[in-house]
Amino acid sequence: MQGVRVLKAAAVEVGDVPALTGAAAARLDALQEEHRREVEAAYRQGVEDGRRQAESTGVAAAPMLARAVEHAVASASVAAAQQQAADAAAVVDAGIELARWVLRRELEADPQAMLDRVAEAMTSLRGGPSVEIRVAPALVTVMTEAAGSGVTVVADASLEPGEAVVQAGPASADLTFDQAFRRAREVLT
Repeated sequence: MQGVRVLKAAAVEVGDVPALTGAAAARLDALQEEHRREVEAAYRQGVEDGRRQAESTGVAAAPMLARAVEHAVASASVAAAQQQAADAAAVVDAGIELARWVLRRELEADPQAMLDRVAEAMTSLRGGPSVEIRVAPALVTVMTEAAGSGVTVVADASLEPGEAVVQAGPASADLTFDQAFRRAREVLT
């Protein structure tokens, strides 16, 4: 251990520390006041720095927030449009189902309504000399009596009472419920 000096003190006694003199006490008070002001100034500076940093971060985040809000609004608009379309389709489907039920009941109760539809179709088709009308088996007799000469009436088990398919040469008329409600759905949706 070169260059190191060890000093030993033995029998050291501490006596009464004399009271600070007026000048030393004033100096101590001034130093303490200066320290307090420096701590307060440092605190205010820290608060101000933090506020500026928060404002800077907030300003930088504003465009991101605006994009997020814009995206949320666009997503909500798409979802609302999809829901509106689904609701409209559900209302149309319910209306068509109700109309289908009422129409079946009416045509079963009054075959004359079907005969009128077939007569109207035959008039608009103006096909060739041979006309074939396919109807539900239960309506073959009623249709044959109403059709007259030159018209062939055929039972078709795939047709429901009130439905018909008229073939007049190359022209035809599909008077089925599915066809009528398909057209209604296309118009309503």
